[in-house]
Amino acid sequence: MRFLLSFLVLFSLVSNCKKDYYTVASGVSTGTYTQFAKSLEILEGVKLKILKTHGSQENVEAVRDGKADIAFTQIDNFENLCMTDEDIRKEVKIVLPLYSEELHLLTTAEIKSLKDLKGKSISIGPRKSGIEGTAWGFFTIMGLDVSSFQIKQGSSEDALTDLENQKIDAMFIVAGAPVRLLSSLIPEKAKNIKIYSFNNRERLKMLDSAYQYQKATISPNVYPWNKQLVKTVSVDSIIVASEDTDPEFIKKLLKDIFKNQETLRKAHSKWAEVSILKTRSVTRKLAGQMHTGTLAYLKEL
Repeated sequence: MRFLLSFLVLFSLVSNCKKDYYTVASGVSTGTYTQFAKSLEILEGVKLKILKTHGSQENVEAVRDGKADIAFTQIDNFENLCMTDEDIRKEVKIVLPLYSEELHLLTTAEIKSLKDLKGKSISIGPRKSGIEGTAWGFFTIMGLDVSSFQIKQGSSEDALTDLENQKIDAMFIVAGAPVRLLSSLIPEKAKNIKIYSFNNRERLKMLDSAYQYQKATISPNVYPWNKQLVKTVSVDSIIVASEDTDPEFIKKLLKDIFKNQETLRKAHSKWAEVSILKTRSVTRKLAGQMHTGTLAYLKEL
């Protein structure tokens, strides 16, 4: 009897034990995801260990593989991984939609249409990054023959330098405008660079895909060297978590985020785009992919 009682006490202590910290997969050290992850550390009682990665795709895989409890990713990358990886579809869930990231397709001035990309050299970002995932999806949606491209992979900084020097013909960046890297581009060096503006048919193809894209524009002078209105699309960034991540922790995280939004906005202006309204909207569309902690939080409002 004494052994049984000791076992029950031990079981109770273990089952009620909370983790000392939660691991969050962010991205590169200079990226917005890492800045967002660091800003969460100001929340009382939220202890995080930040795992640096190459970006969105690697982040989701880290949650799947048990290397991270929560992660930042793009919803198009997440949806594509759910369609191709059954473990991700079953085990990784959406916690919170965050902010919009615009698709920047930068090209040399000679590129007048997507057909002009045939045979050209194109940078699609680092391996396992959100940029790479969006780029491959873009090629598929647009029906472009990837075998005709010279695909390059690496950092956006290196790709932009190569584009300036006309060593490549195009590059992808997926990030909230204004992107710091592009804002720092000297107009004199950008004379042969433009942001490709999609025509209505091209943009409609993106909007009709399965990847939750939205209409977006980049206004003239958002970047000093860009004087035209750019028609493009945007994709939401999201926080995801393992289905096994404690729902009570997820509920507390969401409560603290919305309670402290003013403070978080001071840490990063993009927190202003996070809202209960957006969270409810995504939940209506993707209820089966939402974390139980998020559903419980919304139910209590």
